[in-house]
Amino acid sequence: MDHPHLTKRQLIGSIVGMQITLLLAAIDQTIVSTAMPKIIADLNGFERYAWVTTAYMLTSTASLPIFGKLSDLYGRKVFLLGAVVLFIVSSALCGFSGMFGSAVPLAGTFFSDAINQLVIFRGIQGIGGGIIMGLAFAVIADLFPPAERAKYQGLFSAVFALASVIGPLVGGWLTDSLSWRWVFFVNIPIGIAALAILWFAFPDLHQRRPKVSIDYVGTATLVAWVVPLLLALEWIPHTGFTNSVGWALSATAIFFSLFIIVESRVEEPIVPVHLFRNPTIALSAVIVVLLGMVMFSSILFLPLFMQVVQGMSATVSGSMLMPMSLGMTSFSAIGGQVVSRLGKYKAAAIVGTIICTIGMALLCTMQINTNVWLIVSYSFLIGAGLGITMPIYTLAVQNQVERFMIGAATASLQFCRSVGGLLGAAVFTAVLMAGYSEQIQQYANVNATDPQSLALAANPLKLAGQQLNLDPALMQEIKSSIVESLKDIFEVALLMSGCAIFLNTMLKDLRLQGRKQPVSPAPADPELIIP
Repeated sequence: MDHPHLTKRQLIGSIVGMQITLLLAAIDQTIVSTAMPKIIADLNGFERYAWVTTAYMLTSTASLPIFGKLSDLYGRKVFLLGAVVLFIVSSALCGFSGMFGSAVPLAGTFFSDAINQLVIFRGIQGIGGGIIMGLAFAVIADLFPPAERAKYQGLFSAVFALASVIGPLVGGWLTDSLSWRWVFFVNIPIGIAALAILWFAFPDLHQRRPKVSIDYVGTATLVAWVVPLLLALEWIPHTGFTNSVGWALSATAIFFSLFIIVESRVEEPIVPVHLFRNPTIALSAVIVVLLGMVMFSSILFLPLFMQVVQGMSATVSGSMLMPMSLGMTSFSAIGGQVVSRLGKYKAAAIVGTIICTIGMALLCTMQINTNVWLIVSYSFLIGAGLGITMPIYTLAVQNQVERFMIGAATASLQFCRSVGGLLGAAVFTAVLMAGYSEQIQQYANVNATDPQSLALAANPLKLAGQQLNLDPALMQEIKSSIVESLKDIFEVALLMSGCAIFLNTMLKDLRLQGRKQPVSPAPADPELIIP
């Protein structure tokens, strides 16, 4: 497909429509993080802290390669419009979670639980978000030739910068001033504006292919190995390695093997596994999985420290996350410029992961009385390191494939990054729950028969942003247990970040092919990361 000649109306409409659409998905990834402690406390789901995140990540992860491939075959517009509609509807449902109860005929006992409602609706929302994130950067390659692509990439990067900076602050303000439900309701007017512009202005561009094969079996096996893996990670902190966990892990191994076999044989795979025979693509995929997990260790759990341990409001904790987002977005732009000038990417990748690792090592030193501004400075280092590295791997992968494979290759890398975020949310929540349970049981106060003490110890998120008149010793014990559990999380993330440094040293420092090769590096992807 040749690059189209767009009219002025189409050009402006396409750019504005895609920016608003990208803002819709990007701001949802950052706006929810600071509201999480209040959401989980309100819906009484501390033991399911991960599921609000993992439900979104699971469906968005599955959606990335599926719709990336389908959009290569049938065009981007129809999927973008459908994704925006789905995102609007599911956002409204998320906002009303806990208000449905038995009014829904098929609800049953499971659906009547408020936290389960939110988990289900977040899963639906993740499908729309995954489609948007997977197609946004492939659209740039569709609409513009390589010589013009960089300037439009800058406009899209600015959307991520805006969402990353204002998202946590807006999310905190909405939570404190109105309700956590408004972090979902705010998506509705943004989505309607995006839908209207895309409908009228975005061109329907794609290659007409007379024969297409959709990989339904690959889609089924993809979900079949991810779901039991998440269930196993959810069960382990509560039950240990029981027979159920063993069966779940066995199912994961079996269906993952089937997934690889299917994808290597079908005509149109959702994840073209042959791409990973290229050492650069394979290493990039592994590294983005590790860094996706590292990203979640800080973005998802630092609000827990700020709100539960430091007693901050959601609004203030949101402002405390802004430096990390600023570091991620600003250094993403800086890293992209440096790589463009050098024509190579290995050195920047190594430097970025080193900076990230230093920040993570400093987080491991945190104590209950650590000054919050020190924590903020450490998170800024992590954001800066991630900002430098994340665009590099998209650029490296796109530099290795032909133009007709850009959509599938980009979506496959986003898939790996989402897998990292998905596993990070599940693994680190398992670490949190296991660590907290072990720590809190050492204290005498929570073994008392006082119902209030037992209830608070079981759901410490009730402390988030609150100045409660409770036993000071109990408060200190709960906060100390949370801090020690968070340190366990950061230590695991530190190990992963160190592994990423080592793997970066193994990358081949291939020269970028410039204007002859259609490359369009994406800015740092904060979601994928953020619930």
